[in-house]
Amino acid sequence: ILRLEQDGKLKVTDQVSQHLPGYHGPAKDVSIHQLLTHTAGIPNYTADPANLARKAEKLTPAQLIAMFEDKPLEFSPGSKFSYSNSGYVVLGAIIERVTGMSYAAYLDQAIFKPAGLAHTVVGDDPGAPDRAEGYQIADGKIAPADPIDMTMPYAAGAVRSTAMDLVQWHRVLAGDTILDAAHRAKLYQPALDHYAYAWVEQPIRDRPTVWHN
Repeated sequence: ILRLEQDGKLKVTDQVSQHLPGYHGPAKDVSIHQLLTHTAGIPNYTADPANLARKAEKLTPAQLIAMFEDKPLEFSPGSKFSYSNSGYVVLGAIIERVTGMSYAAYLDQAIFKPAGLAHTVVGDDPGAPDRAEGYQIADGKIAPADPIDMTMPYAAGAVRSTAMDLVQWHRVLAGDTILDAAHRAKLYQPALDHYAYAWVEQPIRDRPTVWHN
């Protein structure tokens, strides 16, 4: 989103309806900034068991948005912090609308390739020899994790990478390849509860720290 703002395609002060004219739910007037900082008040779609029951399905962004679009906001936008993957689904839809590309294609072109991330993609690759497998406890035994199609997390996750690419990503993010200094500062500027733009910024043992679980 900040790369698109840097390129003059949007502003974080824009409202959802400016970029998604078909979005008619209560969140149509919230700002991109509020989506990024989890202060929009949109109910979290991944907290609904009925939605999670569909996690193995291949879903479109429109189908994801339909899971929460008409639900009332949980609080007045900007008044509270509440982590909601729904906001990041809306951000993904905005990215696709503004760029005319899929979320995966835009990230590959504007982020992954310029950063030199050769082993990072949006999506999954079941059966790949280098894929880390997930596990769960079932009936007291370790078993393969239930499958999740990566269209379910969409822009709230779904990026597959390697440890070395993550090191490269942080090195690149510290320079000007992806974002200029002004937009890097926005990335780490906290709003409520120390939460910035997908980063937590807070002192730990009197040292400034940026992190996310």
